[in-house]
Amino acid sequence: MLVEGHPDGYIDWFVHSGSWQVLPLRPMPDPGDSRVKAYPKQAREGTLPPVLLWWVSGLDCHLILDGHAGLAAASCA
Repeated sequence: MLVEGHPDGYIDWFVHSGSWQVLPLRPMPDPGDSRVKAYPKQAREGTLPPVLLWWVSGLDCHLILDGHAGLAAASCA
């Protein structure tokens, strides 16, 4: 579950238990972004570069460190 609303998105510890939230460190690219457009073939083939996540226990969620465009392409494919 991706936390949306950058930079105003927030994590609610009381509503979403289970630590399934993923917080991007920068805005997610739009489907029309050139970086996202370069990945559709790779997404269909299942060869996208990995998305680098980091668990932060103080936030009780994962942060996306790298792979924002790949994640956006995978969600559009």
